Order: sequence, then C-alpha cells, then structure tokens
Amino acid sequence: MQRKASFENYIVNGRSFDERRQEIDSWLSRTEVKLQRPPIVGQSLDLIETQLKEQKLLQTELNQWKSTVESLTLTAYRMAPEYPPEEASRIRNVADRINQRIQTRGKTLQNALSSLPQLERALDRFTSWIVEAESNLGPLEMEADKFGERPLRNHSWLDQIRVK
Repeated sequence: MQRKASFENYIVNGRSFDERRQEIDSWLSRTEVKLQRPPIVGQSLDLIETQLKEQKLLQTELNQWKSTVESLTLTAYRMAPEYPPEEASRIRNVADRINQRIQTRGKTLQNALSSLPQLERALDRFTSWIVEAESNLGPLEMEADKFGERPLRNHSWLDQIRVK
C-alpha cells in the first residue's frame, strides 16, 4: 500500500514537473523573442525613461520566474533517473542568458540616461558660442556695409583661399 502511494505521488510529481517545464519553456521562448531585437536606445529623456520602465518590468518578471526555474531544476535533479540533468541545465542556462541580457540592456539604458545631461551641457556651450560669435560678427558686418562691396579685392582673397 505504501509503495502504491509512493508510486502515485511520483507520477503526480512527474506530471507536475512536465507541466511546469512546459510553462517555463514557453516563458523562456517568449522572453528570448522579446530580447532578440531590443529597440534602439532612445535619444530623448522621455523615451529613455519609458524604456527604463519597460526594462524594470522585464526584470521584475524575471525575478518572479527565478524561483520557479530553481524549483524545477531541483526537482529535475531529484528525478534524475526519469529526466536527464541536461534538461534542467539547459533551462537554467537559458534563464541565466536572459538574465544577463536584461542586465546588459538595463546598463545600456542607464548609461544613455546619464549621458543626456552631458549632451545638454555641450549643446548649451555650443549655443552660447554661436550667440557670442554672431554678436561679434554683427558690428563687423555693419562696418563692411559702410565701405560697400570691393569685388576685385574679395575676388583676389577668394583665389588665395582656393589655392591653399
């Protein structure tokens, strides 16, 4: 009687294992497809923040599945005669690769987010330089307009510039 109960328990565990394995395989496949072609890192603050939110959701989803993957791996090792350990290792390796890709993508997005202020500062400096250059050239243009055009003189300077 005890052997029968043990055997029935083993069969139930085997079915449960197969169902969980299929569920995890399905999730792993969907997640790999999502990560296969991630969108290009955004160029604006709003876009990068949106991508970071999506990234955090994906990380949360991965963390939720992590315990299931570990549980399945342990069950597979306990059921070693029925299921080869390679299957559990394969699932674990796929989950680890997905985790690595999610972390790499997260770092890329964080780097893009931190580089935006640097770009804004550089653009501000460039804009200031342009404004200053325009203000310095304004009086020169007015001074040049007083003298009128000097086509021969301008022409010879252009020739000298072209030669160089």
